[in-house]
Amino acid sequence: MTEFERAIIIANSNQSVRNDLTSIISSKDLLIAADGGGKHCLDAGWTPQIIIGDLDSISKTELNKLIDLGTEVLTYPVRKNETDLELAMTLAIKKGVKEVIVLSALGGRWDHTLGNIMLLAHNKFESTRIRIIENNQEINLIRAEHTYSINGTPGDTISLIPISNTAVGVTASGLEYQLDNSTLAFGATLSLSNKLIARQATIKMKKGLLICIVIRSTK
Repeated sequence: MTEFERAIIIANSNQSVRNDLTSIISSKDLLIAADGGGKHCLDAGWTPQIIIGDLDSISKTELNKLIDLGTEVLTYPVRKNETDLELAMTLAIKKGVKEVIVLSALGGRWDHTLGNIMLLAHNKFESTRIRIIENNQEINLIRAEHTYSINGTPGDTISLIPISNTAVGVTASGLEYQLDNSTLAFGATLSLSNKLIARQATIKMKKGLLICIVIRSTK
């Protein structure tokens, strides 16, 4: 049995994680910094158990602070086949957690932002629920033959974006515009900006991959 129930990974975008991290972290979480994410941890006042990556985005001073605080350092070469975030996610899965939350993964470089989102669809992560959270927005991946529950408040925005050729047999309840065994085509915008009309939406499909973006109302 794993020592931790879930992992929180701090990536290295230009977004502060102070509010998000403080609001969700608990003593049962494994906190992992992906390279420069260590700076965000220091800024937020939290010490990661592990920092991983090629460590080209964190200063020696900041790294030494983490080491003094007890952080384990896992160093990889700059020339490698995975991003620091992928390394961190792979490590979390090896630790046996069943849920991963990623912070500070959006914004800044578009290639990294898109790559970070697409990591959710990697086959090696299919047994683990992985979410990207930033402020009031959350990104999930929905796979075929699974039923997903999205909790929120009526009025929250729900967008479903196919990232496979087509998403077949999409059924969604609890939304203003219901989907009933629908087909969503790659590149189409049919399923953007739907709304929760209950405190929970249920989404499932027969074939394909969907990115589900939840934008929580701040009213």
